Amino acid sequence: MRQKKIYFFIILFMVAPLETRDREFENIYFRVNLGNDKPMAVASSYLKEPGKRNDLYHARNLVDGSLTSSWCTSKKKGIGETLYIPFYKTFNHSFINSKNKKHVITIRISNGYGGNPELFQKNNRAKKMSLEIYQLAYTDTVDINDETFPNYPRIIMEGPILNSKHEIEFEDNPSSCDIDIPIELSMPQGEIAKFAWPDLFLKFTILEIYPGSKYDDLCIAEMAVYGESIRLPPPLHPAR
Repeated sequence: MRQKKIYFFIILFMVAPLETRDREFENIYFRVNLGNDKPMAVASSYLKEPGKRNDLYHARNLVDGSLTSSWCTSKKKGIGETLYIPFYKTFNHSFINSKNKKHVITIRISNGYGGNPELFQKNNRAKKMSLEIYQLAYTDTVDINDETFPNYPRIIMEGPILNSKHEIEFEDNPSSCDIDIPIELSMPQGEIAKFAWPDLFLKFTILEIYPGSKYDDLCIAEMAVYGESIRLPPPLHPAR
């Protein structure tokens, strides 16, 4: 279901390099942005309950295509926690050969403990998040060396660079909801623009919550971000 009423504010920043890229960033980037066949969401924390499997509420539940599992955290009721969500991109040309610099990405979220209406109400849900969109320029290579992440043939030529920052408010609804976010790519300088391709790296931070009726744990069942021209999978709906 596409939300009819969505309130969010967009703050565009001048594109400026962040601090020097390090191995920690590259590790997260390649795990999250389709560095292998199965994308991986990464969270700053996840809930561990005594007597239950340690990874029962792991961030990988956000991208498993099922409402029967959820990412959950108990840290500070979820406020301030960060999520890195895979971007299913459709940038099919290098920067200089791209006909359009303006694009729209779609965030799809199944908020709360989506597979169980009772647990949806008992646990916290996300109300507001900030979204930081980072832009990268990359090229593929067949060589694996010290400059590439192990087992993945990609070299980051420029970035991460902050493209824009957004504040998003979600409805308190367990069904899948889609939110469109406009972005505009910034052209790299020099030779990079001729052969490097664009990619986006997405960081979400939870700002506000809908409080649960019983627990302080925050849960989200599914979350993904899609580029233009991708046929979105059918939305997920909880059992009634």
